[in-house]
Amino acid sequence: MTSFNYTTIAGETWGGISYKMYGSVAGIVNLVEANPYVPVDAVFAAGIKLIIPILENYTVTTSNTPPWK
Repeated sequence: MTSFNYTTIAGETWGGISYKMYGSVAGIVNLVEANPYVPVDAVFAAGIKLIIPILENYTVTTSNTPPWK
């Protein structure tokens, strides 16, 4: 499976990262499975390195720029 690294921003959650990366919270399971060393109920501090799997059914967004800019 293809993936890339992501560094968290303080206060992010699995759901927020899933929505940011895949446009849906449905990707949470894939994120948790790719990062078994991170607690499932985590509210992240800044600087946590996560592995983000690239899923065939989702478009991964790697930009923090809103689509209207």
